[in-house]
Amino acid sequence: MVEWPSYSAAVLAGGKAQRMGGVDKGLLDWHGQPLVEWVRQALGEPQAWLVSANRNQAHYAALGWQVVEDPALAGVEPFAGPLLGLLALLRACPTPWLLVSPCDTPDLPADFAQRLIGAGAQVVCATDGERIHPLHLWLPTQLADSLEAYLRSGERRVMGWVMAQQPALVSFADQPQSLRNLNSLPG
Repeated sequence: MVEWPSYSAAVLAGGKAQRMGGVDKGLLDWHGQPLVEWVRQALGEPQAWLVSANRNQAHYAALGWQVVEDPALAGVEPFAGPLLGLLALLRACPTPWLLVSPCDTPDLPADFAQRLIGAGAQVVCATDGERIHPLHLWLPTQLADSLEAYLRSGERRVMGWVMAQQPALVSFADQPQSLRNLNSLPG
């Protein structure tokens, strides 16, 4: 068995979910449990569980997550996108490594953590064989300063910052639907 580095797992759930009528996607019931709990199952066995959430913090805490809110940065508006949540997670992370996924991807495969961490690269993100999914990410917490500088420069593009880190890509082409985002209410 391969020994993994000490890492924390995190879920990005801090958005406004405008395409879903403003509901808190991470807490949306999906087949009997909140979406955030489906994602947790694919994140392995980390030393800590973190969630980036800007509302309903008590609900996430009751589920056993350490809740982290977007930081206030001069010149950066609130709800400035997932990179602000990622920055908060990197700053709060108690371990040197962080495994991240969005809260609205309940079909992640059971070996998601193993595949990203096992790639053995400094920064790793997932691809479905056709497109890169930059928020399915493995990275060192030491990149927080780089991300903060990127945000302070006015940039908000997730793909721009992630690709600047020259990530290794792990293909989930064998299970492309596993990376799909839920962007509409079930029913």
